Amino acid sequence: MSPKLQIAQQNVAALMDEILQVFKPGAKIAVLVRRPGLPDEDFMMTDDDPREAIAMINRRINGEALAMRPVPMTPTYRAWKLHNGVHYPLRIEASTLGNAVTEAQESCAHKDQFVVLESAGGKQTLRIYQIKQGKEMWARKPGFAHAVKVHQLRADLIVELAVEDFAPVEAWLWTPGADAVGAPAREIVL
Repeated sequence: MSPKLQIAQQNVAALMDEILQVFKPGAKIAVLVRRPGLPDEDFMMTDDDPREAIAMINRRINGEALAMRPVPMTPTYRAWKLHNGVHYPLRIEASTLGNAVTEAQESCAHKDQFVVLESAGGKQTLRIYQIKQGKEMWARKPGFAHAVKVHQLRADLIVELAVEDFAPVEAWLWTPGADAVGAPAREIVL
């Protein structure tokens, strides 16, 4: 066996082990690599009987098993404004990262920081932004007859992290009828 083929087998074996961790114990795996028109360069590696792998391929071709369709991984976005170590939830309804950043930025002022958490396909990415001032521009404010100079604000990405879980410390929220000491709201006399 050539050294090049040995390296390929080692790399493929390591990846096969990673892939198998996604499935229930007892699952079998086969890797097939082929170059059309060059049958001497086919590659197959499996931890199963090759005949069983071929039988599975035939079932797929004949439509006996359900077709494997990719699951759409629609990302969801949540955002918080940061202030003194507390995360204040921001209400955003965005379907893209750009829209999530734009909506979160609208709730912030110069030098504020905010966090956007993107969740898609079981993976989470945390991004922290800071609001910075851009160039001055003339703008007409509602209710004023004349234009004034205003600074354009922009959100600059500070850090981006892949996270397994994100549970921020949110500010305590009080709702009408709530009682901090545990008495039912109907028993409170004002």
